[in-house]
Amino acid sequence: MITLLRPSFMSATRFGRLEIIAPAERRNGKPYMLCRCDCGVEKEIALSSLKRGLTQSCGCYRKEKGPANKRHGLHASRTYKAWLSIRQRCLNPNNPAYKNYGGRGITIDSSWDAFDQFLADMGEVPDGMSLERKDNDKGYGPDNCVWADRTTQSRNTRKCRVITYNNETKTLGEWADQYGINRQTLGKRLDTGWSMERALTTSPLAYHNRQP
Repeated sequence: MITLLRPSFMSATRFGRLEIIAPAERRNGKPYMLCRCDCGVEKEIALSSLKRGLTQSCGCYRKEKGPANKRHGLHASRTYKAWLSIRQRCLNPNNPAYKNYGGRGITIDSSWDAFDQFLADMGEVPDGMSLERKDNDKGYGPDNCVWADRTTQSRNTRKCRVITYNNETKTLGEWADQYGINRQTLGKRLDTGWSMERALTTSPLAYHNRQP
C-alpha cells in the first residue's frame, strides 16, 4: 500500500477527475504526481498543472467536450510561437525544416497536441532561452525538452555556430533548417563574405545559373 506524504503547500489530493496516488520523478526540476483518472487511466502530471487547473483529467474530458475554444491570452507570446514552430517542423511536410525533423522521424508527444499542456509542462519561456531537446535523435516531449540558453543550445547542436539575424539568435543549423538550405552551403557562403540575408535567400539553382 502506498502512503502519500502530502506536501505542506498542497491542500488536496483530488483535482477535477484526477486523484493523486503517489509522487512521481521530477522533470526539468518540477514535481510530478502519479494520478488516477475517474475513467481508470493512470498518468504522471505536473503538480503545477494540477494546482493551476490546467489539467483535470487524463484527456478523456477534452475528448468528450470536443475541440477546445480556450483563449489563454498567449497567442502572441514567444512560448506559443515555440510550440507552433515545433509543430510546423515535425508535422507540416511543406515546412522547409520538415526533412530534418518530421522527415527523419522526430515526433511530438501526443499530450502536446494542446498548447495548454505544453505550457503546463514547460512553463513560459525564460528570457534569452529557447526550446532544446536533450537528445537530438528523440522527439519533443516533457521528458526530452528543456528551456536552454544559447550556450547549451550551441553545445547540443550538430553545428555550433550561433548567428543573430533580424533580432533572432539561432544556430547556423537552425537557420539552415528554417530556410531549407544545406548547412554546409550556408556556412561556406558566410565564410566567403555573403550577408546573412543573401546567404539565406539565394537558392543554389539561381546561384549556379547566374550570368557571368
